[in-house]
Amino acid sequence: MYRYRRILVCLNLDEEDRTVIRYAGMVSRLARSEVVHFLHVLKPSELPKEILAKQPILQKPADSDARVLMNKRVSEYFDDGLGINTSCEVVAGASPVIEVLKAAVRQDVDLILVGTRTATEIPSGFAEKIARKAHCSVLVVPHGAEAMVSKIVVPTDFSEHSADAFDVATAFASASDLHDIYGLHVYSIPGECRITAELKKDVGDLLKEYAETAYGNFIAHRDLRGVSDIPVIREVDHPTEAIGEMVRDIQADLVVIGSRGRSAAAAVLLGSVAEGLIRATDVPLLAVKNKGDGMGVLEAIIERLK
Repeated sequence: MYRYRRILVCLNLDEEDRTVIRYAGMVSRLARSEVVHFLHVLKPSELPKEILAKQPILQKPADSDARVLMNKRVSEYFDDGLGINTSCEVVAGASPVIEVLKAAVRQDVDLILVGTRTATEIPSGFAEKIARKAHCSVLVVPHGAEAMVSKIVVPTDFSEHSADAFDVATAFASASDLHDIYGLHVYSIPGECRITAELKKDVGDLLKEYAETAYGNFIAHRDLRGVSDIPVIREVDHPTEAIGEMVRDIQADLVVIGSRGRSAAAAVLLGSVAEGLIRATDVPLLAVKNKGDGMGVLEAIIERLK
């Protein structure tokens, strides 16, 4: 593990934070991270000014109390002897997504770690929005996920972004002393090729043969760090559902996927698939991006909302 030297962890100041902090501890140890920065976005009070004026206790700055609680929880899972610097920050803002993105740029992080929660304080689609707009990789951790990695699934469409995901997955596997990872490629038969059963079978056979050859060529150019790959090639109608089924079939506990991909006759693995997986799977998902991807767009969004 070498990519994630600086990590940003989003906290909501509820009991579900413990899952995210534990997972951040595991990842930072595997990656030998230098800095883990914890962030809580404090939303403005919705109480009328008249009520705030009558209750002085409500006017007390909440950021100091929040920072104390954050430091206390972080210290439970981060040992000073590990050599990882930790810091806690509380910022105020009406848009948690924008504040997280701004902090990621400000802290120059390589990875954002965010949990998926049932708490009403978290906006709908929060994790998906972060994964879509961030300038770096994003690791989404469902509530209750164990801080361990034993089986990794890497969906691939043989693109450059899939290659990046494979590199990160093998680094995770090597650091976790795993012997192998599962490389999953899915393909669909176009509608115009389903007119007859015979045509569907012929085209299906050709697509499978192409996928097997392309997978072999793809793997041949990867440095697997001594980790073996287990190829899985499936014909499917819905890539997101197929990946979820694969995760359940082998009881995987981590999915690593490129956040962008390419369209081809053999496969469609785009950012929308990664976002769909965030909603559909109950295991951690790492959406891999080259740091800085989309930075111009991100800066424009932040500037517009200042």
